[in-house]
Amino acid sequence: DDGLILAGDVACDLDVIRETLGVCAAGFREVAFCVGNHDLWLERGGTSSDSFAKFGAVERACKDAGVAFGPAFVGGCVVAPVQSWHHASWDTEPDVEGWGRLPAAHECMVDFFRCRFPAGLDQKDDSVAKAFDKLNDAYGLENRVAELRAAHPGAPLVTF
Repeated sequence: DDGLILAGDVACDLDVIRETLGVCAAGFREVAFCVGNHDLWLERGGTSSDSFAKFGAVERACKDAGVAFGPAFVGGCVVAPVQSWHHASWDTEPDVEGWGRLPAAHECMVDFFRCRFPAGLDQKDDSVAKAFDKLNDAYGLENRVAELRAAHPGAPLVTF
């Protein structure tokens, strides 16, 4: 009754993601995957128009490989991958002082250069994070987890 949780950040190259999913699916009875930010980096010459389009391509790759992309019963656990994205409002720590001018996150964090989102979504505000949170609703995360927990009482809940 083995299972593997593949918690994202596998690769920015979609072919490498597909190959990795296939290898993991062949090596474990059950595999669950949650997209990481690096998986959504766009590549030169890649086929995805933006990072949400790539999200869809990764979801299809999971389906093709037989890998759970949403809530599932994996390895004796109820597994609930939560789609999310970072945003500045989570940073409640005071600014670092005494180091000179530290660049803002959007000036140095690779996500801001390698990810692109549809019009109206901007990583400098919380719109991308809210769009990812809406995906959890679209996938019925809360209801599906409740169904799995009812079907497997006592099974550990693992979320990532």
